[in-house]
Amino acid sequence: MNFALSACGTPSVRRDSPFILHGWRRGLVFAIAVASGVTAAAADEITLRTDSGVGVVRSEGEVVEMTGTEVVLSTPAGRRTFDADRLVELKTSRTEPHRRALAAIADREYAAAADALEDALRAEPRAWMRRQILAARVRVLLALGDRPAAGDAFLSLLDSDPTSADFPLIPLPWALAAPSREAAASARGWIEEPGEPARLLGAAVLIGSARDRVRASTVLDELAVSLDGRIYHLARAQLWRGRLFEDSPARIELTNWETRIGATPHTLRGGPYHLLGLASAKLGEFERAAAAHLHAATVYPDDVRRAAEDGRLAAAHLRALGRAAEADAVEAEFAESIEN
Repeated sequence: MNFALSACGTPSVRRDSPFILHGWRRGLVFAIAVASGVTAAAADEITLRTDSGVGVVRSEGEVVEMTGTEVVLSTPAGRRTFDADRLVELKTSRTEPHRRALAAIADREYAAAADALEDALRAEPRAWMRRQILAARVRVLLALGDRPAAGDAFLSLLDSDPTSADFPLIPLPWALAAPSREAAASARGWIEEPGEPARLLGAAVLIGSARDRVRASTVLDELAVSLDGRIYHLARAQLWRGRLFEDSPARIELTNWETRIGATPHTLRGGPYHLLGLASAKLGEFERAAAAHLHAATVYPDDVRRAAEDGRLAAAHLRALGRAAEADAVEAEFAESIEN
């Protein structure tokens, strides 16, 4: 869910906003004592799609809960519960450090944003808004390249709301590179946890480690038959990634994986498209590789570093095809992200 500002300057949350937040260590976030004395504004305003899907309706009150499945609004007439997928916009208050974090994010000052979000978590009394702040922290940590901390923050988010609409932020690795020592150490803890998201995250990291690949593959095989479609599709993609560490794909695999990506929930396709680009380039299919990387970069930008790498690779593949002008245009489009 993305944050934006309304025309009058009122903070709001929009599911369709083009403004993307660039997202504490696990076990700490939801035990934070509220020391600031900040309280939520008396009146929040939510905008919902009508039951028919034509038009919107607005309601005022106090949002007392928001999960991936429902929004609960307290009004003078009592509590009302709405399906979360009907939510178009939420106007609500934010604490000063939260506003400071958003300003830093807009300026791509991710280290300052991470500090401000930490302050915002301490200051924010509303559990549902702390989850929004935590999702932003995942994005910021990804932008800073601290994937172990991003993984801890993501798992804390799911501990609070397993249905979170921010599940697509799961910081799985997609590059064909061995994990850092710190990342592998965190992953060896995650893979032993009972929850499927933690096991997926741990196995995805460790599939890149020659020392841990057999264990990781076994866990991914188990998750590849999960009843949770999110886990199922991502585990299958990570198994393919594991094979790419050792062998080049057969050409028919590229076509098969394009089909599988098409069957994956739309919000989870960014990493698999990155992987498709890498696999295509291994076979010299630079047209397909460029298209896959460009799609991942433009449609799935939440992981800033992965998206910047997708832009760089797309330009490199276009140059390999002799299409220098197009490569220049892609590089210009992603130059700021790559530089940052």
